[in-house]
Amino acid sequence: MKRAHKLLVVGGGAGGLELVAHLGLAKHSNVEMTLLDGRPTHIWKPLLHEVATGSFNSGQDELNYFSHSAENNYKFLLGWMGGLDRKNKIVKVDALKVGGKLLCGPRDLHYDTLVMAIGSVPDTFGTPGIKSIVSTMIKMHG
Repeated sequence: MKRAHKLLVVGGGAGGLELVAHLGLAKHSNVEMTLLDGRPTHIWKPLLHEVATGSFNSGQDELNYFSHSAENNYKFLLGWMGGLDRKNKIVKVDALKVGGKLLCGPRDLHYDTLVMAIGSVPDTFGTPGIKSIVSTMIKMHG
């Protein structure tokens, strides 16, 4: 049997998430899809105003990558990309620590096709003080 084609998507924002969900539901039997993101959940960025006003319900509005991957036929790996070896088709993943405690050492992820879906920066429209608030909210809620 032919080895599965390894598709690695770095970044679980709107683009990366839509790609793995769409391809996963199509059930391509010879494609092994992996999504890498440094947070376990996704929040749709247009909801940041709800975070700012305190009306955001994370239990209702955040998408858990672990559950989503099981339902959509792809593999989710928690971690931050720390480097790229394009010649050997390897993404280097940094060690994963929580509260200074090592959960997982550094890893190498091999791929055949790499999609960099690392997102964008929200527009604050020059509103004084909002840039630091948005930055803090994104750090807290992905």
